[in-house]
Amino acid sequence: MTEKVWYYVDAHQQKNGPVAPSVIKDAFDRGELNPGSLVWHAGLAQWQTLSAHARELGIDLLQNHAPLLNGREVKYANFFHRWAALMIDQWLLSMTALTVVASIAGAIYFSIGFSFEKEPEVATVFLVSTVFAYMLLYIGMGGTYHIYYETSSRHGSLGKQYLGLEVRTEQGEVLDKSKAALRWFSAALSHLSQNIGFLIAAFTQKRQALHDFLAHTVVIERDGLPVPIDRNKRTIVILVLGVFIMPLVLAAITVVPMFHFIRAQEQAELARHQKMAALVVPIQQAIGKRVALDNHCLSHDDAEIKPLLRDLKPMTSEIYVGLSSDERACEIYLVWDTFKSLSYRYAEDGIWTCEASHKPGDFGEDCHLSDY
Repeated sequence: MTEKVWYYVDAHQQKNGPVAPSVIKDAFDRGELNPGSLVWHAGLAQWQTLSAHARELGIDLLQNHAPLLNGREVKYANFFHRWAALMIDQWLLSMTALTVVASIAGAIYFSIGFSFEKEPEVATVFLVSTVFAYMLLYIGMGGTYHIYYETSSRHGSLGKQYLGLEVRTEQGEVLDKSKAALRWFSAALSHLSQNIGFLIAAFTQKRQALHDFLAHTVVIERDGLPVPIDRNKRTIVILVLGVFIMPLVLAAITVVPMFHFIRAQEQAELARHQKMAALVVPIQQAIGKRVALDNHCLSHDDAEIKPLLRDLKPMTSEIYVGLSSDERACEIYLVWDTFKSLSYRYAEDGIWTCEASHKPGDFGEDCHLSDY
């Protein structure tokens, strides 16, 4: 009796055949096919799953078949071991990038010595630039780090080495730089998918994440370790530290200094406003004396006022002293930063009123928020 010839669909969705049943069995034993893989022969009306014809193909689905890569038995890394390894890598990269950027930013800050009080805009740009530099450095370091270690003799990042894991191609070969680069950049899709791309490693046959499918790679347990390791114990320790302890450490070295930075800016701005208010007082006194003398408003061009503006000018972009636009009061009008203004008006009853477009309380209890 002539043996049936079979066709099958491999992991890359490529049709293969005609082949003998033993070829399909060998592919299954190597882990290249699974019970859900499609098979067909001339007596079937349509493609069917391998599990439906396992006995006919000589495959025992109840037997524990260890997958083979490049002729050796392997065990694919489980999701939690991979997660722990990823957490180690992310913390190493984050802390390194943070240390480098913080050191450079600190050196620039102390060498230039700009003032929060005098240059708040520069301080804000400096903070935003520092965060942007950290992100760029993290991305650049991450690519270099993973490509270097995955193509080295260790075949995996420091996190994977600690968990006794390594990265290989689906054929069991060592990754070259182009394959490692493809794997690294493909991981961006997993990040963009709210990390679902990483999560699927918990459910796929070979424990592959999205970037593994795109790069045709697998993560396996490293054999021949000089010292046996307890991967489960190490994973538990890493996940506990990573989820509960390390965020506190990161907050202590990033969030706390940032709050200090913001608080320093607020205090510097308050000091600047208070200084401006104090410098306005002698101008008010000079105007009050002149109004009492001849009911005439002084202006910023008058000799009595010019010396009083000397310390105020560096803190403002515009100063106007004179009769208000409605010609009903003497006014001291100041503009600083962008769209921030302050107006003092000398009313007919001899009382000064204050209106500010920004934080009126900084200029005194009687100052109000302007509606212009």
